[in-house]
Amino acid sequence: MAKHPKYINPATDFGFKKIFKDEEITRGFLNALMKKYNPEIHIAKVDITDGEEMETTLSFTNEIPLFMRLGKIASYSNLSTKQQIQYDDSYHNYMCYLGQMDYKLKQGIKIGKEEGRAEEKISMARIMKSSGEPVDKIVKYTGLTEEEINNL
Repeated sequence: MAKHPKYINPATDFGFKKIFKDEEITRGFLNALMKKYNPEIHIAKVDITDGEEMETTLSFTNEIPLFMRLGKIASYSNLSTKQQIQYDDSYHNYMCYLGQMDYKLKQGIKIGKEEGRAEEKISMARIMKSSGEPVDKIVKYTGLTEEEINNL
């Protein structure tokens, strides 16, 4: 059996809904955030509805009673067996999503590097061609074909 962290991940769909379905937690959390940026704003009521999936990161602390309650709600060990299965599935989906995003980022970087190298070869070939270098020398140093060089 896989070892689970103490708290469920609020960035998962299940974790977010489990934590923020509690109106008092959501209101208190938002007020704590707002207090930092604009102490004059106070949220008195929050209506919880199903909406788009959101991602967030929370810091838990024992100094604030609200976060102690949040810690209890978010504790993996406080989930029922059914909720643990639901959370594990949600967490697995979240990790797959992160893996896909990481793969896409790496693929994008790879494609960008390849395109950059191709542009550099063309740029070098243009410079060499305009300097009167022989085509066979340009082919040798850039890796471009004669046809590609003649089309520049």
